[in-house]
Amino acid sequence: EAINLLLDPDVHLVVTEVLNISVAEVRDLVRQAALRPADGRWQVIVISDADRLTDEAADALLLSLEEPPPRTVWMLCAPAAEDISPTIRSRCRTVALRTPPADAVADFLVREGVDPAMAAFAARASQGHIGRARALATDEAARHNRDEVLRLPTRLGDVASALAAAAALL
Repeated sequence: EAINLLLDPDVHLVVTEVLNISVAEVRDLVRQAALRPADGRWQVIVISDADRLTDEAADALLLSLEEPPPRTVWMLCAPAAEDISPTIRSRCRTVALRTPPADAVADFLVREGVDPAMAAFAARASQGHIGRARALATDEAARHNRDEVLRLPTRLGDVASALAAAAALL
């Protein structure tokens, strides 16, 4: 299920840890988009992992993108523009963001109180993903999981061990 995080009364961040964003979740967002901004002049709805929209969910979003409600801005995020359905993509303006360099991520973590050596490690390991870097820098379990995944290929000798390792990761 997608999680709608309210970052501000007028900024909604939708993240999901499941495979797809469902049509029901998108319909809820479309209803939210139709409301007036609560506090400011604009309401912003950010869908992280918009590449996970099902075809039905993309169809439900289409009209709101074609004729957005006044004072509502949609931001659809995906690893690449090509990962979003062509129909949705044709109604959007592409904004390419660059991945921050490791030293910028490390500086950010240090400003958050992370030890500089740990910040440098986490920044390199995360490949510019600030959320992953923060998790690696502050959560020993995340570091342990990363180590386990990196050691995994050396333990795989046949299909059965690969399937068992995949099941363990899930």
